[in-house]
Amino acid sequence: MWSAALFVARIALGSIFLIAGVSKLSSPTSVVDGIMNYRLLSRRQAQLVAPLLPVVELLLATLLIAGVGLTIAASVASLLLATFTAAIVINLRRGRQFSCNCFGSSHATIGPAMVLRNGALISLSLFIAAQARSLLSIGATATEWRVDTRIIFDLNLLAPLVAAVLLSLGILLLLNEANVLFSTPSPSKEMW
Repeated sequence: MWSAALFVARIALGSIFLIAGVSKLSSPTSVVDGIMNYRLLSRRQAQLVAPLLPVVELLLATLLIAGVGLTIAASVASLLLATFTAAIVINLRRGRQFSCNCFGSSHATIGPAMVLRNGALISLSLFIAAQARSLLSIGATATEWRVDTRIIFDLNLLAPLVAAVLLSLGILLLLNEANVLFSTPSPSKEMW
């Protein structure tokens, strides 16, 4: 039971980090500007963080989806999400509202819904960390892959896997954040 839930949680959270990382790679100037919108880092600090952020997100996506180093990957994901959430809360307390740029050049405005969404994602990552078998054990990873293989081929659990991925994408689309993946920026649009 828990192995199936862990598998679906890993795929869902990994998919979200994959989308976030890819969308940030496709619009690097938006990442710097997005970080600057929060008014928590200097421009120089934002320029240092901006190229690292999509790399970290893609690394987390890879580890989560592959099931490697789950405790560490899920813990880092929790810390990253908590940092994003703190930045959103600080700005909401300041009375500021602007595009979060959570997924590159997305236009979703920060607000309580994002805080709740991030809280749910933090809970999901903590569940993954708690259910993971060990820190970096190759044996545990091999065991996870055997379990994953059994789960993937179990037709009773294929539907929840597909549902988890579709739910992840659906949540992002409903929050108007995955639009960068499905549209190309027009040359006449000014990026900020």
